[in-house]
Amino acid sequence: MGKGKLDMSNGFKNIFSTLILEFDISGHPCEKNLKDIIQRAHTNDHALMPAGGVSNFGGNILTNPILTSLKETIDIAVNKYVEASGLMPISLYNSWFNVMGKGNFTKHHRHEKSVLSGAYYIEAEPNSVGLTLVNPTKIYKMNELYDKITDYTTNDYTSSAHPGKLIIFPSWLEHYTDVNDSDRRVVVSFNYN
Repeated sequence: MGKGKLDMSNGFKNIFSTLILEFDISGHPCEKNLKDIIQRAHTNDHALMPAGGVSNFGGNILTNPILTSLKETIDIAVNKYVEASGLMPISLYNSWFNVMGKGNFTKHHRHEKSVLSGAYYIEAEPNSVGLTLVNPTKIYKMNELYDKITDYTTNDYTSSAHPGKLIIFPSWLEHYTDVNDSDRRVVVSFNYN
């Protein structure tokens, strides 16, 4: 290497990365059956949605036999994550749905006792709030000053909400939603371990 020149033969390295996978499965064959199940299901208040959202948390909606094809699709997506990240094989632990209306939100939380978590937007009207994932390294960045937002400087990432979106992320990753601006947003959430 000559004086004043950089040797970039080793290039940039991305270390300590957090893998997030997003898929579009809109038009899935189980969509109508899932909406029918949600419409008829008993719901309760959910402590993580203090502004009036409801949930059937505590069940396992994806194990319903008429949703077998949807569970298989989610299994395939989770297995893609497992393969890409080097994890050991995992299987569905639990699943539920949340319904939000205008003004509802979800508090900051993570999914303990799980390896991977995810969300499938079965309904997301325009202006439905997306899922915000919090950068786990931000508490360690005490003195950095930024002049632009990049993958290395952002404090959070918000995945937009649209019908058919499937997002998978590590369960330890803290996440939340801001206040929802649509009349109806329905998400099936799940954990694998």
